[in-house]
Amino acid sequence: MNSRLGRDRGFRILVRAFREGKAIYMMQQAVDLLGRQQGKYPEQPAEQQTTWFVSAEQLSELEKLFVEKIRSASANGSLLGCPGLLQILSFWRLKADEAEVRTWVSQTTQEDENLLQLLERLLQSSSSFSFGDAAAKKHDRPNPEWLRPYLDPDEIAVRVETLAQKDSLTERQRRAVKEFLKEYKFLKSGGNPDSPLGLANLTRDGPGGG
Repeated sequence: MNSRLGRDRGFRILVRAFREGKAIYMMQQAVDLLGRQQGKYPEQPAEQQTTWFVSAEQLSELEKLFVEKIRSASANGSLLGCPGLLQILSFWRLKADEAEVRTWVSQTTQEDENLLQLLERLLQSSSSFSFGDAAAKKHDRPNPEWLRPYLDPDEIAVRVETLAQKDSLTERQRRAVKEFLKEYKFLKSGGNPDSPLGLANLTRDGPGGG
């Protein structure tokens, strides 16, 4: 795909997929991959332009199409259920108006069921070692700080404390609530869950997920 003809053909295929498709997460993955090719992320230098799947101008057009796709999903209620929601929200925030994204998250999570669903989406697997472990332990952990661009973690923690008392929670919701509060309290005590030692201390009582 290093020729102009090849790029144009690939671009047309992607445009059609973005316009007609419904897999928001796959679109996010595609935009992310194309951006990495072009050095849009500081941790990875750009590849040679001859290897790029699309040109810089074509990638910009795809990003605009993707933003519109996200807006459409936010309007029809399907965005909250998308895999990789945090990555999608981050892209939307960077490429559009940050206030627009905050408003959507704030309004959507006014309903407890939607807040619970968001907490479930926050669950991400991490690994830690403790002395005596033969292998890394895996844990589901929702870092409250991941919400900060959109919501106040302190305000959400108050609501989550109340939600934790509900008997109607599913197993995954209960795990999300429990781990959110656990990590929130750890952060408030000055702990750093993103450091290997901090994560080991946070999870020393056993894995949060099943």
